[in-house]
Amino acid sequence: MQSISFNLQALITRDNKGETPLDIARKSGACAEIISLLSQTPEEARSLGWKEMLRLYAPVAYWRNEMYIWIKSRSYADCHKFINEHDDELVREVLKYYNSNLLQGVACCSQVFLALRMIHRHPLFS
Repeated sequence: MQSISFNLQALITRDNKGETPLDIARKSGACAEIISLLSQTPEEARSLGWKEMLRLYAPVAYWRNEMYIWIKSRSYADCHKFINEHDDELVREVLKYYNSNLLQGVACCSQVFLALRMIHRHPLFS
């Protein structure tokens, strides 16, 4: 996803066999998300912008970044809302991203209830 956001023309480049990244992904059996990302034109990808591309194609990284921003700005209600509104699998993946430093950040801010909720949903403790 980052390669595409930094170089939108990569979507239409061809290798020495004349294949595009999409051709190669299809041959290799890539997942639907990768195929969808590589199916975009540079113009479509540009119109989405990097943040929307991240949300669509790398949701764990997107939500981890959002939670980091909320913790840093002390918007703890947004963290609670994320935990309440998203499925367990996504929440667990977000919380374990970067060795659970989100949990450490919350604990350092004396947010006991949020820290306990995160521990309850964290893959190492559940």
